[in-house]
Amino acid sequence: MYLGVTSLFCRLFVEIVSQNNTTNKKNNHLFTVIGPALVLLFENRYNHLVRLDANSHSRFVKRLVYFIINYLIAVFAVLPLYFHIPNLEEAKHVLLENFPCLPEEVPQKPGFFSVSTNTKPIVMCLFGYTFFVTIQIIYFFIATAYGVSRKKVQSERTSRLQRQFFVALSIQATVPIVAILIPAGYIIATSVIGHLDVALLNLSMIWLDTHGMWSTLSMLIVHKDYRHSTLHLFHIKLSGSAKFSFSDTLNVKTVAQ
Repeated sequence: MYLGVTSLFCRLFVEIVSQNNTTNKKNNHLFTVIGPALVLLFENRYNHLVRLDANSHSRFVKRLVYFIINYLIAVFAVLPLYFHIPNLEEAKHVLLENFPCLPEEVPQKPGFFSVSTNTKPIVMCLFGYTFFVTIQIIYFFIATAYGVSRKKVQSERTSRLQRQFFVALSIQATVPIVAILIPAGYIIATSVIGHLDVALLNLSMIWLDTHGMWSTLSMLIVHKDYRHSTLHLFHIKLSGSAKFSFSDTLNVKTVAQ
């Protein structure tokens, strides 16, 4: 949900500001749309597992303001890149000049687009926003882990379920993060050192688009009841020790709320 709302908001806002729908449709893979989704994922667990005022009106207002700020920063982090979009012919000339090994027909293909002929602003914007997101994730992760370990609950079983749920959620979030960082790191490194491998670049872009798949797979693997529900949906029988039940998940959610 967070990712979908942020992606839609970012794309509409950038298209309105730049007034170039064709250009932005060719460049709708905004890395920053991932940031608020990950931050709010950890913030949501921190709010329900640690905060005592999680359901109060004042807390709701504060979180709403915090969400809006994160969404706006996700937009403005890359917005400067759209103010100086190079001329198409200039972009083609610079591309062939920097990468003479590139086939000449590549820039001539319909839909060719370059957001900038200077990679430094792109790297600076993405690096700055990545740092901003990482700091928030680290804070909520540490605060939640510390709060869960120190929080006094009514039973040891409830405490164990809280810890298990938090660990499972952390694994679920870490897997797509790693899936994004590896190809994104390669793309940024390519921009910095000026080396281009079209095959690896295409594979990196395909890899980036699989982050949702990795997130779904990790969720099914680490959350027992989601996994059992999926197997039940496909009429796959479970072993005798793995019965179809939602009890653990329901208990954890009840505690979290």
